Amino acid sequence: MVSYVSQDLIPSDTRIPRRLEKSTFPRRTAGRDTKQFVESFPYRKSAIIVGLSLSTNSAQEIEAVAFSFGFKSFEITLDRGSSLPCVGDLTLQRLLSGNATFPSKDGDDFFNTFIMVGFDMARMATLIHKYLGFHTHGFDLGSLLAPDSASPWGPARVVANRLHQGELELLEYMVAESHALDQLKPRAMQNEFSSYNVRKDGKVDLQNDRYKTRVRRSNRQAVVITMASGREYTTRAVGMQGKKTTLGAVQLSGGIASIRVVGRQELTSSERALEHLLLTTLQGLKSFQQSPFIRLFWFPTWKRFKPPPESFRLNSSAYNTVMDVANLNVSQKKVIDTLVSSERAVIVHGPPGTGKTTTIATISRIWDLHDCPVWIVAHSNVAVKNIANALGKRNVDFRLIVSKEFHEEWHEHLYASVQEKLIRSDEFPKDPSDMERLIGGACIILSTLSMLSNPALEQNRLFELVPMERLIVDEVSQIRVFEFLVRISQSSKARVDETVM
Repeated sequence: MVSYVSQDLIPSDTRIPRRLEKSTFPRRTAGRDTKQFVESFPYRKSAIIVGLSLSTNSAQEIEAVAFSFGFKSFEITLDRGSSLPCVGDLTLQRLLSGNATFPSKDGDDFFNTFIMVGFDMARMATLIHKYLGFHTHGFDLGSLLAPDSASPWGPARVVANRLHQGELELLEYMVAESHALDQLKPRAMQNEFSSYNVRKDGKVDLQNDRYKTRVRRSNRQAVVITMASGREYTTRAVGMQGKKTTLGAVQLSGGIASIRVVGRQELTSSERALEHLLLTTLQGLKSFQQSPFIRLFWFPTWKRFKPPPESFRLNSSAYNTVMDVANLNVSQKKVIDTLVSSERAVIVHGPPGTGKTTTIATISRIWDLHDCPVWIVAHSNVAVKNIANALGKRNVDFRLIVSKEFHEEWHEHLYASVQEKLIRSDEFPKDPSDMERLIGGACIILSTLSMLSNPALEQNRLFELVPMERLIVDEVSQIRVFEFLVRISQSSKARVDETVM
């Protein structure tokens, strides 16, 4: 079936037309149809670039894989009921491999080469293997647009066939779950602002009223300003400081009635680190086989892996000093005794108000008295702050890392009681050797899950100063394992007691 797609993103004065031809191939004949399609191209000396993309249905399942050749394209619809292999699948497999040649319409002596490219190529390669069963070799376009030094990798070829089968299946499960949830995120958001000021240079200073609806600086989003007259202007956010967002110059006429943001948010530093991990894992440059956490939960039958030696020896006097004043119930005491044992992973479940935060504070005090390195993370800043307050009441020496964006002007009041323990991520010293003085004697670090993957922590040697020998994850039911895969995949040198609350 052939249809046409209109586009207005690329100007009409370029070689890309406004109207693009699109063919749709059912999964059962996709290989045969693909062969006819690619062999219809005239001979070209240079490789033909093919853009890959995926489309999802209302259930957030992958329903089609699209191949764009500039002037025309085709998509393969996925039929969950069909069995592999299908008619002519070898052609489709060779096309995705990125290193095959195909006869051109100019004759069998003239062959064309096709190269796969796309944004989020590592994710696409993983999902294509999950739903089609084929490996994909191609170039990740997102790596050409690294926004800063936190993601300096260059254009990279994705290789999805150098993994242990179990590792690939694990990635497929995690990426599919993450992709489905990402598709549910809104692509448009109504901003709430209290005031605005049009500057002499035409830029607009917008005073955001709510943190969740603030306009953030992003090259992937457009800001649509609707005037009282109904006229609309489109611009972008070019700067942000506290509650103020600066919008690009635009010639406004009249008063602003509303502002909305359209498009995807820019990837955070932790999200970029996660994409980089996925990319390098598919390339075979990294492996999960050296991570005690991953092996413990997902691959317990792999070749025996000797964990690092135990670094904790319980001091009965210190233990009793803490427990005598902790006022714990029987269940809480059982959790504490399990945590100071040789158990490498502990899962604690309890409804709100049953004392999980108190238990965290108690074991943290015990480990603090033993100078044991501990990282405590949660999904939200508020949850981390509540733990910080509980630790403060028990004289635990800790440091709390928070982002400038969340803290400045928005939530400074939340941290009044722990201000002396607070470290803002933008205030990390430029010289990594100064980080030790900033941490002081603290061996317990608190942060959000997203902060855990911030490259600045690695660059400032924080994981050397406070190794992740013990990890407490609070409110774990709100967290996808994929979100902290970066850090747990790197925890191979130290003993890791992942304690999940």
